[in-house]
Amino acid sequence: MKKITAFFRQNRGFSLIEVMVVLTMISVVLLPLFFMKWRTTRQAFDIRKHIIASQIGRSILDRFLACNFNDCLEKLQKLEKVNELKNDPMISEVSSIAGAESIRQEFLEVTKTFFYIVYWETDNPNSPSQISICVEVDYSGGPDAAGQGAYVDFEGVKIRE
Repeated sequence: MKKITAFFRQNRGFSLIEVMVVLTMISVVLLPLFFMKWRTTRQAFDIRKHIIASQIGRSILDRFLACNFNDCLEKLQKLEKVNELKNDPMISEVSSIAGAESIRQEFLEVTKTFFYIVYWETDNPNSPSQISICVEVDYSGGPDAAGQGAYVDFEGVKIRE
């Protein structure tokens, strides 16, 4: 019994300085790891938004290119300068898909701040034979955050049939 109590009296544990040094060393190692994890997650989300914006931009351009020349010109003339994606009929179609509730909610959450701009011009205003169309989808956080560089654009030419 005397040997056991003598052992515990000799080994009282760590001093406060030793504990503080070890905690400092651990924090110096772990802090960059946590920051790296946060940044990687943020980049993955930004890439995901970029991919979705690319798919949406291509779909919007394809919608114009798929219809006949006169319908395309009429749709472009009715289109406003800046269009919020949440008001677009394509989004209404996606949000009405049966089943896949989690995918629908996730898609609507990611795209709620997206908006797009369609630039177009004809070769001849009186009798056009072709329309140059540029669709720009901005996913930087809404019209107020425009110009932050978070956008994709697609160009196409519609030729009279």
